[in-house]
Amino acid sequence: MGSTLNDDHRRMLDCSFTDKEIRQAIYSIPSNKAPGLDGYNRCFFREAWSVVGQDVIRAIREFFSSGKLLKEVSVSTLTMVPKVQTPSSVGDYRPIACCSTIYKCISKLLCSKLSTIFPDIISPNQGAFVIGRSIMHNALICQDMMRFYRPSQIQDCCMFKLDVKKAYDTVSWGFMNDIMTELGFPEHFIRLIMVCITSPSTL
Repeated sequence: MGSTLNDDHRRMLDCSFTDKEIRQAIYSIPSNKAPGLDGYNRCFFREAWSVVGQDVIRAIREFFSSGKLLKEVSVSTLTMVPKVQTPSSVGDYRPIACCSTIYKCISKLLCSKLSTIFPDIISPNQGAFVIGRSIMHNALICQDMMRFYRPSQIQDCCMFKLDVKKAYDTVSWGFMNDIMTELGFPEHFIRLIMVCITSPSTL
């Protein structure tokens, strides 16, 4: 019932990247990010770009053209980082997936395409994950609304707080595929997204 992609949006999602765009995606990865199983972080690729740069570009372009991701690229290590000083249950840990730099670069390139169309298809009520919007805006609106919730108010009203903790763990990838199809995403782009989010295996 909401906004869907038009022809201009679908053209924006064309995954043909220049050498410069791929290089910028690699270089934009913070140097202190943990490397994947291969042990090569962004610092290595930056220092050795004159040697490995063209191979990296060819590998990334091969993924975008074929939609296939090698296990050596998608595999990641899972590290459990404690969220509290003395963790006592599994919920007290935050799982961090240490992915390869190539995988991170592919993800960044896909996100760069999505960020160009999100503002047009995501409702203005969504306050996060869109460039130019802040989740704090919704918190401020909530505070303003609460000022009107008084016992002396003539009209009855209520407010719900929904706990969406760990919502990501319950995402149905089949549902995601169906939603992207209904929104009008190109079939090839959906396949690339689904490969990226479902293929990483953890050790």
